[in-house]
Amino acid sequence: MLPPHGPRVRSRAAYSGGARATGPHPARKGLPVVDPQTETSADRILVEAKLRVPTVRPGLVARERLSQHFDPVSTRLTLVEAPAGWGKTTFVATWAGRGEIRQRQVVWISLDQQDNDPVLYWSYLLEGLRRHVPGIGHSAIAYLRTPGVDLVRVTLPALINDLAAIEHDTILVLDDYHLITNPQIREGMALLLERGPETLHLVILTRSSSGLAIERMRARGEMAHVDADDLRFREDEVDELLNSVLELGVESDLVERLHTRTEGWIAGLWLAGLSLNRREDRWPLVDALAGDNRHIADYLMAEVVGGLSEARQRFLRRTAVLDSLCGPLCDAVTAEAGAEQELREIEKANLFVVPLDASRRWYRYHTLFSELLRAELERVEPELVATLHARAAAWYRSAGLVSDALQHATAASDIPQVTELITRHWYSFVQQGQIDTVVGWLDRLPSEAVNASPDLCLTQAWNAVNLGRLDEVGDRIAAAEAAIAPGDDSVEAASLRAAAGMLRCVERYMAGDLAGAIRAAQLAVEKVPDESSPWRSIGCPVLGIAQIWNGQAQDGERWIEAAMPRADQAHNHLAIIHGLGGLAASQAEQGDLAAGEAFARRALDLVGTYRLTEHWATTMSHVVQAKAQLARGDLDSAERELTRAVELASRGIARIENSYAMLTLAQIRNAKGDPVGARALLYRAQQRLAGSPNPGILPGLVREAAAAAGGALPGGLSEREVAVLRQVAAGRTNAEVAAHLHLSERTVHAHLRTIFQKLEVRSRTEATRYAADHGLLSSPEMQRRR
Repeated sequence: MLPPHGPRVRSRAAYSGGARATGPHPARKGLPVVDPQTETSADRILVEAKLRVPTVRPGLVARERLSQHFDPVSTRLTLVEAPAGWGKTTFVATWAGRGEIRQRQVVWISLDQQDNDPVLYWSYLLEGLRRHVPGIGHSAIAYLRTPGVDLVRVTLPALINDLAAIEHDTILVLDDYHLITNPQIREGMALLLERGPETLHLVILTRSSSGLAIERMRARGEMAHVDADDLRFREDEVDELLNSVLELGVESDLVERLHTRTEGWIAGLWLAGLSLNRREDRWPLVDALAGDNRHIADYLMAEVVGGLSEARQRFLRRTAVLDSLCGPLCDAVTAEAGAEQELREIEKANLFVVPLDASRRWYRYHTLFSELLRAELERVEPELVATLHARAAAWYRSAGLVSDALQHATAASDIPQVTELITRHWYSFVQQGQIDTVVGWLDRLPSEAVNASPDLCLTQAWNAVNLGRLDEVGDRIAAAEAAIAPGDDSVEAASLRAAAGMLRCVERYMAGDLAGAIRAAQLAVEKVPDESSPWRSIGCPVLGIAQIWNGQAQDGERWIEAAMPRADQAHNHLAIIHGLGGLAASQAEQGDLAAGEAFARRALDLVGTYRLTEHWATTMSHVVQAKAQLARGDLDSAERELTRAVELASRGIARIENSYAMLTLAQIRNAKGDPVGARALLYRAQQRLAGSPNPGILPGLVREAAAAAGGALPGGLSEREVAVLRQVAAGRTNAEVAAHLHLSERTVHAHLRTIFQKLEVRSRTEATRYAADHGLLSSPEMQRRR
């Protein structure tokens, strides 16, 4: 089955199974293993924790002063910006838990570094919104996991349109937004901030506003800003913390001194309170507080942790490598028993541990506390860090939490385990659209480790195909083949070589090199002649489609039909849809339109069943459906179908199918009495095919369509020459054209001389009219001149 890919921000092109596999495939070298997609109990709890307002300890300082002026509904964006330890999350969570606030729709998303995958990030936002606003986001969810769909231009506008229909105010809280660094996510957030409906109010909690496009909102008065100065404790709040919450009985003079020393920094005050609780003589500790917050934190951390038992200190240090904690996980990491009770006691001791679920099975350390503990671990037991991460990786792997297992295996520098985990699981992640997650896994590995593994090289090659980076695919395939021992004649080595060959077939087809695609697939089949080889379901549909467009219709149809049962067995519905589209086009171009339409309808029925309506691989079925409508005289329906096909084809990078859709739409336009529009489309198809090394029968089909639309298309004009011609048609002088295109006047003059020769015209006016008559121009200026 062909590995899949996610929604398009960059161009993404390959295709996949489209639906989840129902069970694991046997572990075969070169073939990704798809595990059953069962969500573990731990996974559910941790996901739920990301989508719920964090639990706040009862009896904390109420902060009425700040709450009275905190009203996110009054503005589009509320930015809560401050460094670690200033109580951002606690303050907003406390506000969200108030009775009158709970009546509103508050959607809370706790972010982490793994959420830098755009599909994962927007999936969490959509899930959170859907829980509070049922029924929204259906289209956005369909688009989100569909390859080739532009996130900013298609997916988010669909979500924004849904949100615009909500009549009540909805507050979306994004906690720890500073962890999001992906530029695609930031671009999407800029669109949401700019065009989101008035009923959507964002509250963003972050250490830094860097990367947020907020200047325009600030200038328009559409945002409120809460910073460290707003969050810092006043002296009366320090007194409340120390004497009402922690019940320390601290005299007023010492409260004042502590407030001055910490400047109201909440984390420092809390650490100081824990330290004071263990001292009879409190003034020396407070007087010793000096320097910046980090220095104060280090000093107080030593005071707090130093007063604990050695066993508790050891537990805190060693479990600090974990982002989330539960009893069994901590038992595994520390290689000791009793962690569940230890976590409960730590929570009771106010040691910066936060419960993640109502049953208090999962916890996390406060971010600042965790950072300090990890620094302490590196200082006291640096030799143990890799071992702790390795134990965490083993536990997460046994629990089925692959991303967490990979995170810790990478931190442990366990390259063999990382390689195995990626090889086994990358396909299932990409199948859910999370290609950026997989790319991140590979990017964190040393390049020599990747190059030494044929499996990882092939994974990189698939990613490059998926992202539309065809220029990188050949290098990755060559690296995969080089990593296989030259004299290795084992079944595993043969399967890997076949996998590389089938991938090269797909890459060559995408590039418009039909002969190269056929040759690569046939060589791969020779390497693994076994009919049951899993790679047959990958290459044979593409091989067959390449043969059809190369003028070998019967051979191509035979390959596709033979591949269908294997693709079905592998649950590769998209490969079946693509193959049926190839059969439909083959029959239609041979004159049997009824048979072609039957294949197209079968494909489009599967498209609806498996929610693949936005995938570019459905292009040929839409084209043949339109041809049938045209034959029945239903020009309007045919035009709508073809317009849709051209839109879908433009999302992929398969030159052949893109050109086929455009030339067929040109036939519709010509049938509707628009030969100029038809020739414009045909010229675009011609230019698309001009960059194809071996486009088979497609150029001939374009020439036939051009003849039917009133004459041959001009040949040989480069993109630069077309750009010059369009500037001339707009009435610009040579000097103006040169300035607009950043060329010299001499270069513009040379281009015009070449254009005149190619078009066999003698003047600028004749060149402009020729180009207009042949659909090369579509600007308003050109239309007025005509």
